[in-house]
Amino acid sequence: MTKNKLLLFHPALAPYRIDFFNELNSYFETTIYFNYGNVRDQKFNQSRLLEKLDFAPKYLSKGFTIKGRSIRFGVLLKMIKTNPDVIIVSEHSQIAILANFYKIWKGNKVRVYTISDDSIRNSIDRKNIRKWLRKSLTKRLDGIIFNSEKVADWFGENVSPDQKRLVLPIIHDEKKFRNELEKSLGQAEEYKSQYHLKDKKVILFVGRLVSVKNVTTLIKATEFLVTKNWCLVIVGSGNLENELRKEAQESKKTEHIIFTGRLEGEKLNAWFNLADIFVLPSVHEPFGAVVNEALIAGCTVLCSNVAGAQSLIDASNGDLFDSQNPIELASKMDKFLKAKNETNLNTLRENKMPFPFYEKVNFMLKQL
Repeated sequence: MTKNKLLLFHPALAPYRIDFFNELNSYFETTIYFNYGNVRDQKFNQSRLLEKLDFAPKYLSKGFTIKGRSIRFGVLLKMIKTNPDVIIVSEHSQIAILANFYKIWKGNKVRVYTISDDSIRNSIDRKNIRKWLRKSLTKRLDGIIFNSEKVADWFGENVSPDQKRLVLPIIHDEKKFRNELEKSLGQAEEYKSQYHLKDKKVILFVGRLVSVKNVTTLIKATEFLVTKNWCLVIVGSGNLENELRKEAQESKKTEHIIFTGRLEGEKLNAWFNLADIFVLPSVHEPFGAVVNEALIAGCTVLCSNVAGAQSLIDASNGDLFDSQNPIELASKMDKFLKAKNETNLNTLRENKMPFPFYEKVNFMLKQL
């Protein structure tokens, strides 16, 4: 059976999209172009990521960026050369506009979809040209791929009720990710000894140390904890790192807070294996792919109620909290810290994701 041709344009390769891209490559005859050689605000080890791909990506090397928006040259030529049946683009971008022109030129015989990573808060906050593009392009697209049912429903109620809405959260293939987690169990044992974590409960944050991640509220929340013998581990780097380290030093619980710097791969996965609770305190977060990683590792997750990844949280695996309320966060951390037993690093804990990767991705692919 001949596969349909898919042409995908995406900003850059990140670890949390690899399994999705590989599935697209398996389902279609796929060509994928990236705008950049790396994610602009996080420099991932691209050599390591490329080894995990089942295809050889291409790059739109010519172009420029203006006010955060990528403008690439030669896009229409790539479409003509590839002659795809389906085009997937990212957000309502310059490439989305060109894909729409190409669709019209081909007599609407090409299906064009866009991926939207917006949370409901991001969707509400859209304004000016981004809001206009969303409205004007939407009715011409064949569909939009959202990261949660809630965002898709909001879009249908507030922007375009007739638009085809597909849903695929930003998630890993849990089997592959758990294989990587298993390889890091030895590193987790080393951390346990290095940081004197025996008999301690670990609270984990992973992300950029920038204002929208709201790590200040997490540090402040620890001052209200009633539970003893805990440790807050902050993994990441960013322009607020020195300021946050100073806040931690001035905290009443300073001796319980560890900064590791930015980590990837086995060194990062080891912390997921050690953590009792993972906290995402962001005040602005389109999704928060790290929540999926923490759940696959068996962490209980406390997720900001503005993050798109709240769609992964239910009563069995964590809770949501007001990202501006450190006392509420402390209360919920206490609740789950008291319920936790010491982590056994001989084996992986139970996966706490509410659904499997293939259930979501296969359902979405059949709708393209």
